[in-house]
Amino acid sequence: MLNLHKLVRDALLDDATHSRTLRACLERDGARAFRYFDRILRSREAYARVGLDLTEFSSLLPLDISSLSTPLLVCLAMQRDGYLRQRAVSALAVRVEAISLAGVANRIVDPVPQVAEQACDAWASLLAYSSVQHLVWCLPLIDMVIKTPRGARSSVLQDVDGFMSRFPDLAVAELDLATRSPDQSLRLSAFTHLARLFPDELTPRLAQALEDASPPVRRWAGRTALSVVPQHEVEPVLRLLADNRSPSLRLLALREYRRRADADRIEAACLDGNANVRFYARRYLRKLHRSVDHRERALSILTSTAGQTAQLIGALAVLSEFGREQDRPLIETFVKDKRARVAAEAARALRRLG
Repeated sequence: MLNLHKLVRDALLDDATHSRTLRACLERDGARAFRYFDRILRSREAYARVGLDLTEFSSLLPLDISSLSTPLLVCLAMQRDGYLRQRAVSALAVRVEAISLAGVANRIVDPVPQVAEQACDAWASLLAYSSVQHLVWCLPLIDMVIKTPRGARSSVLQDVDGFMSRFPDLAVAELDLATRSPDQSLRLSAFTHLARLFPDELTPRLAQALEDASPPVRRWAGRTALSVVPQHEVEPVLRLLADNRSPSLRLLALREYRRRADADRIEAACLDGNANVRFYARRYLRKLHRSVDHRERALSILTSTAGQTAQLIGALAVLSEFGREQDRPLIETFVKDKRARVAAEAARALRRLG
């Protein structure tokens, strides 16, 4: 990313040629990456490593920076010169684009008070003319901004809530679209704002969030699910949690089953593939005064032809803890299993047996 400095310098020399590349660089990783770009463009070490002077950008500026492209202005709003950042933010206030809105939001937490005040004014004027689509794209960055002391004191979150509340149908549609974005930060922000602003719209999308490819999204969905889902609809959600690929969510379901004293569900978790889940399942089962022969249950699964991958992994993991020497031949039959995870767990169980 050190090439970003050279790209900005080249754009200052020939904006028309390099602005498209600069825009692609800014948009590629979503709005959340703006905080990273900000650190890079203000780093003394980064300037030194690419052989640029600290005043390089200022010396190449035209007299009227309003003629520069939006991507270049966004980058100038991140560099070291506070006065230049202030001028760039002022110019961005009339550029109704997603990256300009993100660039202005990023400067609300500027360490220079004058720049931060300029950014707050620009944010208010730019938001009035922006679309819901632009705002949704900026949500990952906004969620970072409001967690800072200066951002928490600003009215950014209230402005976002007010803007989306004025266009609820469009906001729900755009947030729903964002939940399927390739950007995991955008998906997480979209689910978060759906839960906060439109909780009724989140419930039918919880299954999608619980099966998301991103662990942070799945963790958030699991912690949120039990608090927002009505009591009469919680059982299907609990099953989704108990069967989830994330051990932390399976553990969350296990704790709910412990609260309900559901011994059958807790006993099933004793054959989980994750050691932490198995530990707590056995602990909860002892508190319910139920005795179980874990080795026998594991052997019955391994000798069954209907065992699924997750069940086989859990059974092999249990035998690595409770297995005996006579169980070795059975375990060895799974070492060459076509399923890589099953084969790896079988090899691990054999090593544990000694």
